[in-house]
Amino acid sequence: MRVIMTTTRRGSENGMQVQLYRAGQEYDLSDALAQSLIASKSARPAPDQTGKTDQTDKKAAKGPSQNK
Repeated sequence: MRVIMTTTRRGSENGMQVQLYRAGQEYDLSDALAQSLIASKSARPAPDQTGKTDQTDKKAAKGPSQNK
């Protein structure tokens, strides 16, 4: 999942290697890490090639109790 970082944070996709993700940069991350960063407001979904963000990603980032 592609995200744009809103704050600079460290994170790990594999649980072993930690990387620095810089604010303002776009990254292609695992869904689990991307959802975690979006939920913590450290990232936002990157627009697709048409310029729209995927609405399903926004719902998944909110968590199950807020998907009504």
